[in-house]
Amino acid sequence: MARALCGLAPIGFGFSHFVYINLTAPLIPHWLHAPVLWAYLTGGAYLAAGVAILLKVLDRLAAALSAVMMGLFLLLVWLPMVASGHISAFNWGETYATWVLTAAAWVVADSYRGVVRLGSDK
Repeated sequence: MARALCGLAPIGFGFSHFVYINLTAPLIPHWLHAPVLWAYLTGGAYLAAGVAILLKVLDRLAAALSAVMMGLFLLLVWLPMVASGHISAFNWGETYATWVLTAAAWVVADSYRGVVRLGSDK
């Protein structure tokens, strides 16, 4: 069940990056140029990870890479925003949610340890 949810959630995250591009792009740090490009790339990466997990094709790799991506969001977007004084219920909620989702994706990625099948990353 956790693996299925870990496959469905990134698909929703990916679509939200595309649908709410006007809200996603401004969150990209200014030192990363082309924020709209980064928003689209991460949205596409979420979609690819979700599909890979649901189809069980390189699913462990997809779960691990989505955990790394969410961890980078935590380190590059939410923690600096909170540390710089942009303290709001939304920012704290996103910081906490990203931390929890990163940990959950990592646990799911680790749950594939020892699973061997055709099309797997092992």
